[in-house]
Amino acid sequence: MRSSSRITVDTAITEQNLSEYYVFSEIFMNRNMIPLVLVALCMSPVILVIGFQDQAIGAIVCGFVCLLIVAAYVLNYFRCKRKFLERNKHTIGNRSHYIIDRLSGITVEELSKHNIETFSWKQIDSSGENKNIMVIMFKNKYAIYIPKSDIDPEDALTLKRILYTRFKHKHRDQTQ
Repeated sequence: MRSSSRITVDTAITEQNLSEYYVFSEIFMNRNMIPLVLVALCMSPVILVIGFQDQAIGAIVCGFVCLLIVAAYVLNYFRCKRKFLERNKHTIGNRSHYIIDRLSGITVEELSKHNIETFSWKQIDSSGENKNIMVIMFKNKYAIYIPKSDIDPEDALTLKRILYTRFKHKHRDQTQ
């Protein structure tokens, strides 16, 4: 059904979709960065003290700590991605039918489970998109990810407008 206030999307989740969603949520929504920033903040006084005593050693220590933080982030990213894919492997192949209504919210029909749920816009926390997917994040950490390949380009533009209107500063647009 094509309407300016309602969009219907049928999709099936693939492993590639899950992987793209994980990259989007962890990198663009900055979920994994918080522990690493805290480590960097805790280490910075030590680096400053060493730097004031001997600048050459301070620079070496600073570079080494930065490399450790980057290595910890990369290792943590891949470990968490693997766990995420294992945890959500049961969703691969699940078919869903989404009805996004500008006024009432989103209806999710999981065709594989014969389950229908309706969510009001108040239950949704934020949204975002990159060139491959659109993501709608709920306050309870549940998310809907819709591959753009499953949406008519005109409907994708309408959905983008709806999400941007609803969430303005909470809509992360990484399409460029």
